[in-house]
Amino acid sequence: MVRKIKAQKAQTVNISWTIEPFPHGGQYLIHQTYRGKNLIFIMRKDNVSYGENVSKEKFIYLSQPNNSVNIMFTIRDITLDDAGYYNGGVTADSAWSGGGVVLIVTDRPSKPTITGPFDVEVNKHITLPCSSKSTSAPDYYSRLVSLSYTWFVNETKMDGETRETLKFNVTRGDKYNKYSCTATEEDLKSERSEPVQITPLYLDKPALYKNNSRNLEPMWTVKENKPLHVACFVDGNPTPTVRLIKGHSEIANNTNNSKWTNYTAKLCEDTGDYTCEGSSNWFSSHNQTVKIDITCKLRIDKSVPLQTNYSSTSGNNVKVAFAIPVIANPPPQASDITWMGPTDHPLTSTVSQRNVVYKHWINTFVPINNHSNFGHYVMKYKNEIIHNITINAQDRPQQPLNFMAYSYASGYVNLTWTSGFNGGSEQFFILRMSDDTGWKIIANLTDPGREETVHFEHGPLTPGQVIVYRLESCNVINCSIQSVEMKVNVKDISKASLTGKSEVFYTAIGVSAGVSILIVILVVVLVIFFRRRNEKKNILNNEITQDGAEMYAVVDKSKTSNNKMKDKTGTSGATKDDYGSNRNSTSGMYAAVDKSLPKENKLEATISTTYSTDKKEDESHHGTETYAVVDKNITKKGGESTTKTKLIKTKKSKEKNRGTKGSLEEKNASPVGSRKTNDEGLIYIDVDFTNKPESSDTNQKPVIHGEEDRTEYTFVDFSKKAPPTPETHDKEGK
Repeated sequence: MVRKIKAQKAQTVNISWTIEPFPHGGQYLIHQTYRGKNLIFIMRKDNVSYGENVSKEKFIYLSQPNNSVNIMFTIRDITLDDAGYYNGGVTADSAWSGGGVVLIVTDRPSKPTITGPFDVEVNKHITLPCSSKSTSAPDYYSRLVSLSYTWFVNETKMDGETRETLKFNVTRGDKYNKYSCTATEEDLKSERSEPVQITPLYLDKPALYKNNSRNLEPMWTVKENKPLHVACFVDGNPTPTVRLIKGHSEIANNTNNSKWTNYTAKLCEDTGDYTCEGSSNWFSSHNQTVKIDITCKLRIDKSVPLQTNYSSTSGNNVKVAFAIPVIANPPPQASDITWMGPTDHPLTSTVSQRNVVYKHWINTFVPINNHSNFGHYVMKYKNEIIHNITINAQDRPQQPLNFMAYSYASGYVNLTWTSGFNGGSEQFFILRMSDDTGWKIIANLTDPGREETVHFEHGPLTPGQVIVYRLESCNVINCSIQSVEMKVNVKDISKASLTGKSEVFYTAIGVSAGVSILIVILVVVLVIFFRRRNEKKNILNNEITQDGAEMYAVVDKSKTSNNKMKDKTGTSGATKDDYGSNRNSTSGMYAAVDKSLPKENKLEATISTTYSTDKKEDESHHGTETYAVVDKNITKKGGESTTKTKLIKTKKSKEKNRGTKGSLEEKNASPVGSRKTNDEGLIYIDVDFTNKPESSDTNQKPVIHGEEDRTEYTFVDFSKKAPPTPETHDKEGK
């Protein structure tokens, strides 16, 4: 009979059985049978030996004497490999003859594992199995062992759960729970399984938010440029894909495991249906839709190609069609659309909707009856300018105008014509002539511009020849419908103009002569300038001034004439002036200098050509006057006189003038001939104004230079008036 011995791993166990009698051969073999047959002991009457690879410290034979029928031995620190069937006999085969002991080694069950699925929809049941098995040996024993189980949730033991499987209803809160278990065999408890976490699956319906507030209305209406914040929220586990769709196009989605997506609508183009959609791998998608209506004023839609320039021919029933893309919400009214442009009658428009409610076409037809309808057109909506369009001509050019041809020299023909309307494109002119072979092109000329004259010279030709010319204008479209022709008889006379080489030769001579003349003029001007500047310095050095002040004389010629001035006193003969000059009508005039208006370092005086005829007038002057004596004896070439002026200071008293008459005559002694003087012995100024000034400004007063460039000339004021000169020559003639 086989006996069972059960022991836990790592314990020490004694195994024994009896035999009758001990073999006569004096030898007994003990074997272990488990996963093969192993020889443990060889017992003889006088000794005990061990099988190969058997540890003497682990297996210890206890029976005494060695040939005793009570077989007993000890196994220390047993392992699962030590389990099996132990028996003995004379041979190896006799170890299965019956009897012996079966050693069962028990150990902790294997570490359990919990298998899924762990992703379960909310409100559905889940079954969690705790998988473990016995590790006891031999195998045929462990298969018969039953294990018990313990379940834990978040490290807490679940009461009453001892089954191998755990079943429960899933809630959203289970996503925060972790489940584990252990297995037990005869008080030997396994390690705890790895915890598992349940994923409760769910997907809520989407929610739409308007400016951060939940809004369930089916339509939201706002004005353009007033921001509208649209938000879409979808709750679910796992985190769903959240999309915001406008029409059929996605405009926003969630990122970084967020359950939100948003969009800001503020333009008219944002008008449309918005759908908030949530989806995941476990559920079909859920969505919610809202209609957003953004009102806006009419404007051009720049998202599509926009034509601003059109080309057209002109004539009856010729029209240009406009299709202008616009954006407006609500749709524009055709009655509010007006046009301005070079049209013969008012234009009307129609409105049609495009693919969305806020996009439209404004359709207009413009009749182009003639060239006057080409130009710039302006579209207005409610009197506000919306769009500009230009219609350009695209037609055949007009035939040349005023075509003329004439022979002006032997063998040469001059042709002229006027450029007409070019049809809207750059035009050119083709000139042909007829010969024996037909028409041939003799010139291709560019257009100088509308209504400009074109010139062309044809030659040399055979004198007496009769030529027919044909002229037409052309552009990229075609040539003019009609051409113009002209017949010319080539003259047989000498050509009036020089040949090309002669013209170049004489032109070069003319240019050279002109340049030479300019150089001579420039040299003369520079010489005159420097001479005048030197003369001015000399005069300034010799000029008599009062207290260092400079004075200028202004001469009035309003009372002068081309006749010789007459002496009011009627006396004849020559009178000596202060410088010894004779007083006659041809010698000079005197000018009174007014020093009452002094300037800084300069005394400006007005010299009036006054002719004193009464001594009482002389007495009426108070103070001292300075007179200017003008010497006209120095005459330039061509009759131009150079006038020198000297300043004489004298007292205006009647008595002194009489008392000093003799001395004045001596002082006025001069090598100059007889001059006209007044009773006070002052010499009149003769000013020659016959030479025209170089300036072409007829409104400018004649000026004797000196006020600014400081030459020897004086500034002449013609607003002053002087008495007539003495009639000396008239009396001499009597």
